[in-house]
Amino acid sequence: MAFESESMPFELVARRLKALADASRLAVLRRLCRGEKCVTELVEETGLGQANVSKHLRILLGEGYVIARRNPRNVFYRVSNGMSEEICAIIC
Repeated sequence: MAFESESMPFELVARRLKALADASRLAVLRRLCRGEKCVTELVEETGLGQANVSKHLRILLGEGYVIARRNPRNVFYRVSNGMSEEICAIIC
C-alpha cells in the first residue's frame, strides 16, 4: 500500500488532532455529541468555568468540530454535520 504523502495536508491533520488533545475539550465535545447546548449548560455539566468553556468552544469551532447557532439570548453549540455519532464515540 502506497501513501500519498504529497497530497495529505499533514499540518491540517496535526492541528485538528491537537485541538482534541485536551481533556477539557473532550469533555465539552462529549456533551455536545449528546445534543445541542449553550455555554451555561456546558458549564453546569462539565464543572468548568464559563471562560474556560468558551475558550474550548472557540477552538473546537475554529477547527470545524462544532457549529454555533445564535438566538436573541444565547449561542447554542452542536457537533458539526461532518461529525458522526460513530466518530464522537471513538473520540470520546
